[in-house]
Amino acid sequence: MTTLLQKPPRKPKKGFDPDFRFTVVQYQKMIAQGIIAPGARIELLDGKVVNKMARNPAHDTSLTLAQHELSPLVMPEWYLRIQMAIVAGAHSQPEPDIAVVFAPASRYAKQHPGAKDVDMLVEVADSTLLDDRRDRAPIYAGGRIPWYWIVNVAEKIVEVYTDPKGGAAPEYRKRLDYGLDTKVPVILTGKTLGHIEVSKLFPAEAEK
Repeated sequence: MTTLLQKPPRKPKKGFDPDFRFTVVQYQKMIAQGIIAPGARIELLDGKVVNKMARNPAHDTSLTLAQHELSPLVMPEWYLRIQMAIVAGAHSQPEPDIAVVFAPASRYAKQHPGAKDVDMLVEVADSTLLDDRRDRAPIYAGGRIPWYWIVNVAEKIVEVYTDPKGGAAPEYRKRLDYGLDTKVPVILTGKTLGHIEVSKLFPAEAEK
């Protein structure tokens, strides 16, 4: 009896991704064509369309406090986009809690800010802390965004990530934590614009 040997599968082409990932262009087309419903609570992270987490009162209060503290320091050269899209590479269109981007707002009338337009991102983390560290930090580092803050509601600290490294394994190479009794510097394009008391970013402390 003759046995037919199957040919081994061809080697995948260079750049082949066994897990299909959407590009930002594809994602934006689905939004434009109504495939993704207006108001859908989703975002594109590393090529995957993911649900945005539900927010609780502590999260929203810290977000409001952070916005209040940052706004007077960064204006008028910069402005804050609150839970709006940015483009961070070919496969990510996240919606960070706060993005500090070049002003004026009108420059983004036809396209979302790209990584070069962003100098600082802030995520307020409660139940999303692990995701913000593990999933978002590499995306933001890959976009070479200089400053990434995690306002850590559970531990009442501000985690400040700097020195981004791109490439195949993007990451922030430095992290400093600022506690309740400290002030965190706000630095944009290498210039210190001021400092924020960490205690003013958390609801229980702000009420005192």
